[in-house]
Amino acid sequence: KLGLLLCLDRTKKMRITLLIWLVILSVTLLVVPLHAFAIATTTTAITNKNISYLQTITNWLDKEEIPWQIHEHDLFSRKMTTQPVLEVGTSISNKDNTHLYYLHIIKSPSDVSECVEPSCARDMTNYVQYINNMNDRNAHNGGEVSMSKISLIHLHEDVWRSKMDIVQNRLRVRLGGPSSRIYARKTMARRIDANTAIPFLQHNHLWSATKARYYYGLYLPSKEESDEILVAVATFSSKRNILYNNEQRRCHELLRFCTQSNGTVVGGITKLIAAFVNDMYTKQPVDHILTVIDRDWGSGGGWHSIGFDTLCVMAPLLMVIKSGVRRHLVGAMAANDDNVQGDCSNSNKTNRRNKASKQLTAGRPGIETRVLDELAHLGTHREALQCLEKHKFYPVYDAGVERLLMSVPTKQSSEDNSSKVMCIVPSAYAPTYRTANTGISALLGLVVAQTASLMYGRSISAMTAITPSTVSCEANINKDSTAAQHDVASWQSTRGTARNAKLRYT
Repeated sequence: KLGLLLCLDRTKKMRITLLIWLVILSVTLLVVPLHAFAIATTTTAITNKNISYLQTITNWLDKEEIPWQIHEHDLFSRKMTTQPVLEVGTSISNKDNTHLYYLHIIKSPSDVSECVEPSCARDMTNYVQYINNMNDRNAHNGGEVSMSKISLIHLHEDVWRSKMDIVQNRLRVRLGGPSSRIYARKTMARRIDANTAIPFLQHNHLWSATKARYYYGLYLPSKEESDEILVAVATFSSKRNILYNNEQRRCHELLRFCTQSNGTVVGGITKLIAAFVNDMYTKQPVDHILTVIDRDWGSGGGWHSIGFDTLCVMAPLLMVIKSGVRRHLVGAMAANDDNVQGDCSNSNKTNRRNKASKQLTAGRPGIETRVLDELAHLGTHREALQCLEKHKFYPVYDAGVERLLMSVPTKQSSEDNSSKVMCIVPSAYAPTYRTANTGISALLGLVVAQTASLMYGRSISAMTAITPSTVSCEANINKDSTAAQHDVASWQSTRGTARNAKLRYT
């Protein structure tokens, strides 16, 4: 209409006015759709970025024909986690199912704002453990059970991508997918060497392998007498002395245990421990076996049924993510990133022990030496966090490992293992993580202080704790973080050299 009026009107002033309005209208009609398209494109890109990992998980569940649905925060509130939670398994279609499975989908952070709270996974696991314990207690006392048994798995994106086969096989076993089931009575247990055990652990254990003193395996005989299949491996440490009921006892640590990732061995761990104890009986009888479990895949309920008791649940372990790869700040096998480049298994080695040891560094990359040196000159957690952020390292946390202790019954022993006792253990079993690097030590102390008294997701992100005003008074971490470990553990000196120094705790 403006164009028609422009042609019919003979007044110069009116023509100019109509021309201006025509230009404005044309620009508006052109710019508004482009702007709307740009907003839609940006929104779609942001949405795809946020749901890419979640979409990967749900696509895999659909492929495996495992039912799933988004959890609507009736069990886990938004105060506990901002990450999506999936309810999976047959409990969706069968409401009478006695076991509920949940997947906590934790995306790897690529920015400070995407970092999850230090106590998030730990508090959710504690909450699930609390509900299960209450239901077990009510069922034991003849009361009403309010809910089904709950299992919660924290599924970190970097673990999914780096250990995809192992994670998928473990999920299939947990959620009733296709998997093998072997009974330990059909297998034979015997001691094996490191070069047999380490490749098996590397291919089937989420934590990969670690150095050990004793290696044991379960073999399943095949139809051919000369052929056997290795289906499970357990590794044990050398002897360490502890004080138990004021008596000197011999303790070994169960360092690793796993079966073939695509199946389970019913009674496998019991048979392997029995084989180890029997072999050691003629040399140095075993009094106790200690181990830790990964609470990202649940609490230690199953281990309690075979004789283990919980000593403590450690604070969440601080690790960092860079470019989607998890890097470790503490631990004997946390090799520097600049020392583990390339394939470590292809070099020519004449010593079999060197070959086995070299494989151990492949699964636990650390951070660059230059960053470690920079952290070593820092004394507070604020400076250390700023240093990590500068180098694009962003923190991630596990649910805190659970430390378990089993007393091995002997003919001479008539004690009641269920009674609570004072146990003095070597400093290697301390309930907190330690390192000589002052910057990393300050960060570990910060995590301990933040998670010491906070429960169910009410803690503060470590990356936002740089500003003192954001620190909660309830967390009580306004003081210097170097003293934070004293909030949860009291150290008491005992007799002995530094090598045999012991830590007393209950």
